Amino acid sequence: MKIYQILFLSIVLMTLHSCKQEKKADEAPSTPRYTSWDQAIQGIGDITGDQKEVGEQICRSLQDKRYFLSRQVDQSLLFNFVVNKKECVETKAKSYNAFTRLRVTRNGELSFEENSRSRMLNDVLTDITPNLKDVCAKLLNGETPSNTFGDDRTKTQITFQNANGKAIVQIAQFEKRGNLFFPYLIDRAQILRDSDTRDSRYIGMAIERAFNQRCLNGQTYYISQVLK
Repeated sequence: MKIYQILFLSIVLMTLHSCKQEKKADEAPSTPRYTSWDQAIQGIGDITGDQKEVGEQICRSLQDKRYFLSRQVDQSLLFNFVVNKKECVETKAKSYNAFTRLRVTRNGELSFEENSRSRMLNDVLTDITPNLKDVCAKLLNGETPSNTFGDDRTKTQITFQNANGKAIVQIAQFEKRGNLFFPYLIDRAQILRDSDTRDSRYIGMAIERAFNQRCLNGQTYYISQVLK
């Protein structure tokens, strides 16, 4: 079974399990699980409780990574990813290894070198990644941000989760259809914290990341990558 199938099945099973349990009145809402492009936005609110604690840990790790990697101007760090990718017109995902080096621009932005033979997610998640910037800034400043922001046409929702000891951040983007907002992009990543590794090179790295985007033909463009 492909990795993307395992991840999707896990999401479905966890969603079904949570639906069978009654929530207590004082229980914080769980991380929204979107398993269909026709599932409307849910769980809008402030980032509090366990989510806030995990969010602070993730944002701090992302910040530490940015500080560390931005000093690696010799671009000597080599990374190896196992990638699974499915295009909009494909029915099965392709699996391959992607070897890449880190690129650091003069203004400190980070990305992985592009490789036409083994496409992957080249952006490097940090505390100043556009969709995370404001949320991380508030969390690291001790504030309580909302998990959802946007306008009358599109919205972005940021959620954090501790899943069996793994720190997860989910970035979901929505577009308005009728009177409701529905997802068209979901980017989910497991971030290594300083409590997860002693190797400073990997603190704040997305050790696993799965990116899903709705295609115009109703199918799903999918790419996942696992850091080896």
